[in-house]
Amino acid sequence: MGVFARLDELLAVTQPGAAHAGRLRNNFPQNVVALSYFFARAGQDWLVPLREEGFFGSPPEPVLYEQEGTAELPFWPQSQFLVRVAPGQGAEAVITALGIPVTGNIRVNSDVVELALRVPADQSAPLLPRIITSLGSRFGVLVPQRVGKLCRHLAEGGLQAESLQLAEVLLSRVPDGRGSRAAADSWSYAEVLREDMPAVVGATGLVGLAFLDRLLAHAVGVQLTGRSRETREDMSVSWRPALEGRPPGTDTDPATALVSAVRDAAILLVESGAATIREVVAELESHDWPVFRRLALFVLDSHGQDAADLIGAHLTDQAAIRDYNLNREFLALARHHCASIARRRQQRLRGLIGQARRPWNGRGGTRR
Repeated sequence: MGVFARLDELLAVTQPGAAHAGRLRNNFPQNVVALSYFFARAGQDWLVPLREEGFFGSPPEPVLYEQEGTAELPFWPQSQFLVRVAPGQGAEAVITALGIPVTGNIRVNSDVVELALRVPADQSAPLLPRIITSLGSRFGVLVPQRVGKLCRHLAEGGLQAESLQLAEVLLSRVPDGRGSRAAADSWSYAEVLREDMPAVVGATGLVGLAFLDRLLAHAVGVQLTGRSRETREDMSVSWRPALEGRPPGTDTDPATALVSAVRDAAILLVESGAATIREVVAELESHDWPVFRRLALFVLDSHGQDAADLIGAHLTDQAAIRDYNLNREFLALARHHCASIARRRQQRLRGLIGQARRPWNGRGGTRR
């Protein structure tokens, strides 16, 4: 009888136990062909006997070809089996995954992520240290977007702190196109921001917005020269002239993608009532890059209909009037809301605009 026929006979066992797992170990070839056939067909009742027989103790490591600069990343039937049976054997699948030795094999690491996505969030949580370790390895995981989905899965499952912990590892190293050890490429980075971070922010509130703000502040800083960093000029009016929409580059430039993510997160919190417009604006303005002040004005313009006092304070801010970085958003805010602010604020605004039109005297301010 051939190997596959004998494997079918073994797979037909309705209540597999240690002896049956031992038969698989001792009476069949332990090569990828035979094991792939078995693990693709084995039912979930095989999980514990196979674990006890040691089938999950030796994941294949990457095979490196240093001269060619390439690597072979073997798939592992055992980890794919765990993903498949996880919905029905969540607790046992997680226990089994925790016993798998740490590996640099991107396929095995990705299967652990998939397993975590297929069980309830509280069962996923013990796998986080292993997943975080894999994100820092040479090859990381196969599809970083799936880690983004896991951040969302944890947040929606009530594990907000764990969700942000994983997001921090996934997103804190911004891909720069210069060989950085970022956990995600530029496209995957933007995809996670667009598809998964809104749910994370929705669950974590202002803490989630503050997290995105820190990412944007870092991304802005690393792309500037020393002089621009010293003067706090982020040049955002050049690389993100309009804050609305998703302009070209959103999927390939992390800073541009982060601007959209922060904008959407701020609006989400205000619209959902998870934070007030004052709280959101205060968080945005706690960062000193001009793009944050632009975002604050943008959010006030689009969602500040009940914050006339706050709008009035911003429209009569002499520094804002003189800051060319804010021209677009400031003028939009003035055009849409000037009539709604207090009369004394309107009068002050007119006076400040008149002062700004005078020639610059060299003692401060920027000519408008």
